[in-house]
Amino acid sequence: MDMDIDVEKPKWLTQTEGILETLNEGVIIINDCHRILFVNSGFVEMTGMTREDVTDKVVSELYSANEWEFVPNTTILVNLQHE
Repeated sequence: MDMDIDVEKPKWLTQTEGILETLNEGVIIINDCHRILFVNSGFVEMTGMTREDVTDKVVSELYSANEWEFVPNTTILVNLQHE
């Protein structure tokens, strides 16, 4: 069963995607539900996953708990929290 949910990106993320693409580090931005909102080309290159494969997915669909612990050590991780 496919549980994909289309999550709208925050306006600031849409405005800064170009800057995030220029970074030499992998960038992954998730929301407070751990749903992936954005990955840059550095992340795509590091992992071999496509943006289409990961965007709007919950990180637990892609990484085990042990793997997820390693992600912040290899990428820039931004976790958006509701205010």
